[in-house]
Amino acid sequence: MCTVLYLATPKAVRLVSYEQTHGMFEIRGTPPAGVPGCLSYPHVVDAGSHTGCSCGFPQQWHGISLPPDDYGDVPYSLEPRSKASFRAFVGFLSNTLERQHSCELYLVQYGDIDAPDSVSEIDFSELALPSFRLREGELIGVHYGKSNQDQVQ
Repeated sequence: MCTVLYLATPKAVRLVSYEQTHGMFEIRGTPPAGVPGCLSYPHVVDAGSHTGCSCGFPQQWHGISLPPDDYGDVPYSLEPRSKASFRAFVGFLSNTLERQHSCELYLVQYGDIDAPDSVSEIDFSELALPSFRLREGELIGVHYGKSNQDQVQ
């Protein structure tokens, strides 16, 4: 089954088609499967990778990066195109968070709107690290300039 990456923000974000990103990612309206109650921001959209669903974004499965399968194929989430797709999505987020300062990301199996397995808070800059991986069932609070805000306080 495919995964869905929910993006929740304080203010509405613009929807983006595959055509606008040359097939790298898209931002779709409210997912038909419903919105998880754990999201604290009112505006929720679905982010799709180059695969059409969210399976193509870099992920970990049970705490480890997915290895090649039994046939020697590299999973979608580790292919170079997946990394490029996620970089393009992170670029979109950069523009969004510069104005909104925070968002939430929640990766789950399609139709799963249960409570998260874990919750974390990160600075936006961590999304751009080559080692960053989404984890299914983890609700991630992303803050733009979090480290700068911490230094001021």
